Amino acid sequence: MCIGMRKHLSNAASLINNVNSYNYIIIYDPKLKDIVIERFNFKNIYIYYIDCKSYDFLFLYNKSNKFYRFMIRQDKTTSSFTLINDFFDTKVRDYFIFTDFYFISKDQYTHLEGDNDILDVLKKLDI
Repeated sequence: MCIGMRKHLSNAASLINNVNSYNYIIIYDPKLKDIVIERFNFKNIYIYYIDCKSYDFLFLYNKSNKFYRFMIRQDKTTSSFTLINDFFDTKVRDYFIFTDFYFISKDQYTHLEGDNDILDVLKKLDI
């Protein structure tokens, strides 16, 4: 299957605005075992989609000004994501198509199993 077709079959394709503008790659890391990281990038914007067994998350990274945003969806049957940050960032809405968008501070977030390993792999990639 070609990469272009696989991009449109990704669960993240229906969540990203103008997904056709983005390049797409799949990242495998032996440390993560069954978890696949999908990266969508356009210019300096990198969006990582990680589909875990019981939840999934998006990691938005702007390479030009070094900001990142972490969003999690604990109910995979919806397109409702929660932004985990120090403040609510409305600019995130420019990149995504969400039906519901919530916010919690980093202090309120309790890490899910495997989050730290995934974040470690992402830090090694582009950040």
